[in-house]
Amino acid sequence: MREYQTNKLHLKFDYETIERDFDIYQIKQKAEEKKYISQEVLDNVSEEQYITAVQWIYGNTALVLLEKDKISTYAFKKKMRERFPDITVCQIKGLFDEKVREKYFGEGDIQLARLLFNSLRPYKSEIFHRNNIMGKLFYQNPKWKSKDTVYFVQIHLDYSFHLILKVVTFTKDTGDSGGYVFDKSTGNFRRALKTDKGTKYVKKNKNTKSTVPFLNIENMEKFEASKMGVLKQFVEDVRTYLRDYIEINFETMEEMMSHDKKWEKYSIKVKENESKIYEKEAAKRLSSHMIAIVDECNTETSKKIADDFQAFLKKVYGIGSMPGGSVSSGTYNLRIIHDKGYYKGENDLHDEIFNKCIVQHITVENYKKCDLEKNPEFYAIIQELFIKEDIVNKQLTMFNWSETLGKSGKTWAFVSFKKDDTDIR
Repeated sequence: MREYQTNKLHLKFDYETIERDFDIYQIKQKAEEKKYISQEVLDNVSEEQYITAVQWIYGNTALVLLEKDKISTYAFKKKMRERFPDITVCQIKGLFDEKVREKYFGEGDIQLARLLFNSLRPYKSEIFHRNNIMGKLFYQNPKWKSKDTVYFVQIHLDYSFHLILKVVTFTKDTGDSGGYVFDKSTGNFRRALKTDKGTKYVKKNKNTKSTVPFLNIENMEKFEASKMGVLKQFVEDVRTYLRDYIEINFETMEEMMSHDKKWEKYSIKVKENESKIYEKEAAKRLSSHMIAIVDECNTETSKKIADDFQAFLKKVYGIGSMPGGSVSSGTYNLRIIHDKGYYKGENDLHDEIFNKCIVQHITVENYKKCDLEKNPEFYAIIQELFIKEDIVNKQLTMFNWSETLGKSGKTWAFVSFKKDDTDIR
C-alpha cells in the first residue's frame, strides 16, 4: 500500500530546551463584562519587542512566550499592569510535570504547539509574507492583494491536531479607528496605531470569502500561491526555526486506519483494489498503441519469449499483441535479440538507433521463465516502454510506478555523474 499522509500532526516536544530558552506566562483579562480577551490586547502585547509570541487559549485567557531572562518576571508583570490594568499574569514553570502541562496547555500540549508556531515572527520575501496578528499565524502570497481587499491563509491546529488552512480576508475600512495597516518601514501587516495614516483594513464577515486554490502545479509560482505551497513553506519554517523545540510529522492513512475502526472496510478495499487500479491505468495506456513483438533471433527460446509475453499481456492487462517484421513508429516495440557477447562487436543489434520509435530490448540469453503474473522482466518492459514513449514525445507523464516496481522486485536508484575532463569521446 502506498503511504498517503493526512493533515493530522504527531508532535514531539523538547521540554528541557523550551524551558532553557523561554519564559512562558498565562495572562487573563479579568473585567467581568469581557467574556473574551480583546484582540487589541493580543495585538498590543505581541508587538512589545521583548515578546516572542502570543496565543489566545479560550475566553479571557492567553499565553505569552518570552525569550529567557529578556525581562524579569517582576518587570513583565509591572508592564502588563501599567498598560492593561485589568490583566493578571501567572508564570508557568515545571514543563516536565504532566499535570502542569495539562492545566495550561490542554490535552496533548496543543496550546504549547500553537504558541510555538506563533513564535515564527513576521517575515517578508518575494515569495511569501508571514504575519502574527490577533494571536494567530498568517501566511500571505504578495499577489493576494487587490484594490480593496487583502487576504491570508491562517495556519490553525484544531483540537484533534488536524492542521487547517483557512482563508481570512480583510477589506479597506473608511473609518478612522481600529483596523490593520501595512507597516511602511517593514511591510508587515499589523494593528493600526492612532498615529497611522493612510489605508486601513478590517476583517471581513464570514459570508464574504476570497479563494486560494488547494493545489496548482502548473508552475512553481502558482504552486507557491496555493494552499499546498503555503503548507510546504510552513513545514519548512517549523523544521528550520523550531527544530530545537518541536518535531512535527504527519499521520499516514495507514496509521489512521489502524486505530480507527470506521476505516477498516475502506482499508481492506484499498489494499485489494490498488493493484487493479494500476493495471487498469496501464492497460488503458497500452491499448492506445499497437504492441509489436519483433523476433530478431528466430530460435526456440525467442519464440517462447514471444508467446510468454503475449500471454502476459492478455492475462494481466486483457490486451493482445502481434508479431512484427520490423520496428515501426507509433507502436510499442518489444525487440527480441541476443546479448552483446553473441555479436562480438559485428552487426550488434544493440547499437541500432530508431528515431521516433518506442523500442525495448529483451535478450534470449538472459530470459528466465517464471509465473506470468510475477515475471519481473515483463513488468520492467512495460515500465521502460512508457518511459521511452515520454522521451520520444518530449513529455513527462505522471504515473504510479510503485505498483510496477513492487511487482518487479526493483527500486529506483538515483546516481550522479562525475565529470572527468580526460574522458572525451
